[in-house]
Amino acid sequence: MLDGARAGRDDCGGTGCGGRVGCGVASVLVPYTLTAPATAATGAGRHGSITFQLGAGSVSTPTTWNIAAYTPDQPATPVHLAAYRNNEGFSYVSAVSAGNLDGNGDSLPAGGFPAGSTVHYMGVAFHTPPVASGKPDNLTVIGGAGAGPTVQVPPGRYGALALLACGTYGPQAVTVALHYADGSSASVGGVSVDPWFMPPASASAGNVPVVHFPYLHDPQGVRAQPVSLFFLRVPLPSSSSPLTGVAFATVGGSGSNSRLHVFGLSLLP
Repeated sequence: MLDGARAGRDDCGGTGCGGRVGCGVASVLVPYTLTAPATAATGAGRHGSITFQLGAGSVSTPTTWNIAAYTPDQPATPVHLAAYRNNEGFSYVSAVSAGNLDGNGDSLPAGGFPAGSTVHYMGVAFHTPPVASGKPDNLTVIGGAGAGPTVQVPPGRYGALALLACGTYGPQAVTVALHYADGSSASVGGVSVDPWFMPPASASAGNVPVVHFPYLHDPQGVRAQPVSLFFLRVPLPSSSSPLTGVAFATVGGSGSNSRLHVFGLSLLP
C-alpha cells in the first residue's frame, strides 16, 4: 500500500493556525511503500509509527494502516487516460491555485504522488497521470450529468476493471457503461466510490485506500485535512464480443456538486 507521509513538523502542530500546517517550517511529502508479512491480520485501524532519517537526526510520525491481502503482479492491461482527462486535481504548494479537484479550489498535494509512471496498487498496474500546473490529471464526471466520455480500451474479453479513484462532495453511486465491438452495450451499476475525505479506517466495502495524504491544498495554502485515493475492482459481465470502450456516470448526495474522479483505469482477465 502506497501512502503519503509528511516528514517534518509544524510550529503550531497544525492547530494554532486554524487547522493549517506549515507555519514557517517546511514540510515535505515523502512517498513510501509498506509490505505486511503474509501472517499479518487484515483489516483497518492498524496503528504504528514510521521513522524518517533526516541527515544526522530523525523524526517519527504516528500512522494508521489498512492491511489487505492481494495477489501481486496480476495480469492487467492499464489504460492510458490522457485523451480523457478534464480536471486538474493536483497542485504544488508553490501554486495551490492551479488545482481544483472539487470545484471549490481544493486539490491534492502533488509532492506525495508517483506521477507519470506505472505503479501497482493491490497487485494491479496503473498508468498514473503526469502532474504539472495547467495540465489535467484526472477524468472527472459531474453528478447527475449523464455519462462522461467513452474511454476507448484495447479490445478484449475482460472479467473486471480496476479503478484508482475518489469522489468529492460525498460518496458516488457509479454506473459503468460497457461498449462492445459488435455494437452492443451493457452496464454495471451499484459501484460505490468513497469521497476523498473518507478516513482510511472507515472506507466502504470494496474501497481500498491505497494513496493517502495527511493534508490538502486550498486557495489559502495547506489545510490539515487528510484525503485519500481508493482502489476498486468492478466485476464485468461475460460477453461474446470484445469490450472496446467504457464510460462512467455518477449520482452523489450533493447533486451537481458531486463528482467522480478517475486517476487510473486497468482491465483484468
